[in-house]
Amino acid sequence: MTPNSHEEHYHGADITAEELGKTGDHDRWLFRAHTGDTLLFRLILGVTGTASALDFGGRASGSEVARRAGLKRVHAMLDLKTYEPGRQYEHWLTSLPDEPPTMPDEEVRHLIMSALYNIYRAVPLDAKKSQLDVEGLCAYTGLPLERFLFNAAVLRDQGLIAESVSSSGAIPEGRIYLSPQGLSLFEKTALLSDSLDKLFHEVRIHVDSRLTQVVPEAAAKLADTYADMAAGRTSLKWKQVAVACRDILQDFTDVILLPEYVPSGAERPPRDKTKNKLALALTGISQHKPVDATTSNFLLAQCEFLLGYFDAFNDLVQKGVHIPSTSRHLAQMCLIHTYIFIGDTIALLDT
Repeated sequence: MTPNSHEEHYHGADITAEELGKTGDHDRWLFRAHTGDTLLFRLILGVTGTASALDFGGRASGSEVARRAGLKRVHAMLDLKTYEPGRQYEHWLTSLPDEPPTMPDEEVRHLIMSALYNIYRAVPLDAKKSQLDVEGLCAYTGLPLERFLFNAAVLRDQGLIAESVSSSGAIPEGRIYLSPQGLSLFEKTALLSDSLDKLFHEVRIHVDSRLTQVVPEAAAKLADTYADMAAGRTSLKWKQVAVACRDILQDFTDVILLPEYVPSGAERPPRDKTKNKLALALTGISQHKPVDATTSNFLLAQCEFLLGYFDAFNDLVQKGVHIPSTSRHLAQMCLIHTYIFIGDTIALLDT
């Protein structure tokens, strides 16, 4: 290894990193996580000098901050399994988060147990000796350290996790693992969750795949927003997810409304008239394939509902309503309904 590279083994995965140099005012590093010859994911992380000074008090170079922050992020992505095999991610650290999203305590505890379970699956014989990267998990999810410590202590006192060393530093150092009781409970609850997740997973994978072929930019926005939500935090903040989903629908309907679908002599609807563009696209598509009125009306009703949902969410934000758990739920629903609507429309295009 050279000063500009890094290698390590973390919970069953090999991580290699190399400095890419500067792009503008960003210091960049490339990280690869793999097992043997199988690539798990790549991450390019860039950091500005301003973020570097905020993150480490200006005591480290931008390159060193990028290396440390990148490794922490890779550790969290491995422990939380918030990556898709073979995919490349990019993250640009321009400042520290000023308003970390708030998760209910129950979700924080589930997050901790999920990470410990994933470690157990990766290295079952060494899980009790493994060390969770607490700093990385908190940085990746936007979870304040004190919230992690409190909820980990609750899990310990409930007998769901155990400490691998007998000291007050066990939890802060991540020297914890699932107890037999915790392992049994997590697997029972995960069984039902996995069944429901599988249903949405099939929809999401199909939409991501087809949308990449139709509107690559929208597909990237949708996949990134989902990855943020799945990790329990969002780089956009909850209130901006509706804006991102609206933008994705505008991109999508821009593309499916082909020029020949616009009546002769009529003006093409502007970008923000999503429902109008959809109506013209459905009429145009019906000229080439059978599209019954019920299907058209259903898609138009879905679109109208979704746009109204976005508006209602934004109205709450404009009125100053700020309930973290409610905002997170509404943001999740925005994303789920967006996937379903795009999936139903693509199904029509593929008929």
